[in-house]
Amino acid sequence: MVRMLIHTAIMYFVLLITMRIMGKRQVGEMQLSELVITLMLSEIATISILDESYSLVSATLPVLLLILLEMAVSFIVTKSTWLKKTFDGRPSVIISHGEIRVRELKRLRITVDELLSELRQKDIFDIREVDYAFIENNGKLSVYLSDSARAASLTDLGITDSRPGVAHTLVVDGAVYPDSLAEIGKDEKWLHRLIKKNNYGEIKDLLLLTVDKNGETYALKKDKKTKEKRKFD
Repeated sequence: MVRMLIHTAIMYFVLLITMRIMGKRQVGEMQLSELVITLMLSEIATISILDESYSLVSATLPVLLLILLEMAVSFIVTKSTWLKKTFDGRPSVIISHGEIRVRELKRLRITVDELLSELRQKDIFDIREVDYAFIENNGKLSVYLSDSARAASLTDLGITDSRPGVAHTLVVDGAVYPDSLAEIGKDEKWLHRLIKKNNYGEIKDLLLLTVDKNGETYALKKDKKTKEKRKFD
């Protein structure tokens, strides 16, 4: 028991110093190589504490090796663009000029639902407000708003707010959202009429369909995009 407590205390300070050497970024901002090393360090620390046959030297040497490897990789990737892309990856553009890049979403295995959720967490409730969106190396979403979305607040100018507000999601990847229909006081029969009226094809052909408080719809088909502003009845 005494041995376990001593090893635990020592490994705590060893890992604390190691993480400090690796940098001050938060866990959510770690590059892939840093995440791999962090997982390996936790495994080494666990074995050292629980396995009595493991000496402190046996646990410390792999930690030192991992530190050296991380420092070497960090230095090398700053000298080579190709290696930097290999080890750290590169940002992916998932929305460009307001258009969702469906192929890129599929490559990253991100669903439209997940994209909309990330946008809402950034207080963006209408995808039309987005000009560019990127998935950074650390997996976080960066957004550049359109000129209209970045304009001065109408309230500050003393003008009645005519912005579209929250865009209700009616269809995602061919699936109807009944709760959203209920929210705007409509049903699936109305939805079918809306789709037919605007020549959107079939529900199964839609990747995304939203409607805002002004009655304007945004439709994104699985093979192409329709951006016309249209009113529902």
